[in-house]
Amino acid sequence: MAEQGQLLLRVTGAALRSVVSGRHAHHYGRVVDFVDAVWLQASSLITYQHYLKLTLAFKAKLVMEMFVRQCSLLDILQTLDKYFPPQSSADPRASKMEVVKEQQCRLQFRRLVLRLVRDGAYRHHFLQGNVEQEFGALFMAAAQALLWEFLERIETILPPLRIEQVTPPPHPGTSLLTPPLVQHFYKLTLLRSKKCSLSLFSLS
Repeated sequence: MAEQGQLLLRVTGAALRSVVSGRHAHHYGRVVDFVDAVWLQASSLITYQHYLKLTLAFKAKLVMEMFVRQCSLLDILQTLDKYFPPQSSADPRASKMEVVKEQQCRLQFRRLVLRLVRDGAYRHHFLQGNVEQEFGALFMAAAQALLWEFLERIETILPPLRIEQVTPPPHPGTSLLTPPLVQHFYKLTLLRSKKCSLSLFSLS
């Protein structure tokens, strides 16, 4: 793997940690996109069950947060169709039982969201308490642990990070062209790499 690709993985992983730790749910689609991209290239990193739980969790939380933020019902339905379509092709790496389980989870969540969209009274009641019980802190703690483990697995296939990979170019003025957010991700990546020498990434 080229050095630029390795650094991109690490910077993206650090960015996703920041997104999830800060509970920036509107960016959870990027978490799903990243996991999907890595899964397509290196499915041996985690089991299909781990991949399924991880992606379904962040997809579901993204949709539920749209209700909480009172997004338009049309936007919610479009997001639902994107992440929980009524039909989807089976992953060739999944067993028959896993395919059935994926279908059950996807359709069950889809039915819930469609009811929330159609029934205003039920939606109001659900958002008053059920959404926190079913998709709140405990739900996100489990989802975060799955993501942290996934990022740890990625780190195990990458070579040790060298300081010159995260040091800004020495040319005068170059750093002014670097977006502040990217600089922040570089710092996060360097910090994580120092911790990796002992225990990879912490799950805390």
